[in-house]
Amino acid sequence: MPGSRPRPERFFCEIALSNTLQGADELLALVEKHGLVAALGINNPCHAVMRQAKAWLGEERLGAPLTYQMAFGNYLPNWHPWEPYQDFYDETQILGVIAQELGKLYTLLGSPMRKLYAQSRHPDALQIEGPDNLQILARTAAGYTFEQAYIDEFGLFLDALDSRREWYHPLHDGVQILHLLDAVKESSATGQRVVISE
Repeated sequence: MPGSRPRPERFFCEIALSNTLQGADELLALVEKHGLVAALGINNPCHAVMRQAKAWLGEERLGAPLTYQMAFGNYLPNWHPWEPYQDFYDETQILGVIAQELGKLYTLLGSPMRKLYAQSRHPDALQIEGPDNLQILARTAAGYTFEQAYIDEFGLFLDALDSRREWYHPLHDGVQILHLLDAVKESSATGQRVVISE
């Protein structure tokens, strides 16, 4: 059609993008150079619960989250019930699943991970090649200054002095916390449940 703008080229690729970093920088450069529409398929963030969690995390009234904890598990025989999972679930599949979960974290955090520690286990109970248990501890690029909380708290204390308002943590809470600490020590030593007095 004369005068119409050409539609940009596009492609959809399910995560993980590849099984190697080789060629990844070249692909990024080509996408940028030619203005391609490159869609990385991570379907977990499209789930209603994930969308709601992302919305909550974006609310300023909740403040900046300091830690995230995510657990994920799957019952492999239900994934492809028409075939034994040992026939298709290999290390490539495992890395693809992990890539999906990391993609979910990127969606929620809005900040890239900069430091990472991982520990995997392969007890062979599932009779597959590759780990069947993986734990990852990571730190994002988003910073937080813990001292700022002390500064803000002291500002609240000064405001409370000026306004004569009751402090947000009454002294009674401090006494209850002492009871809790005693209960923690007793329960840890005995392995028994401790009933805390009123």
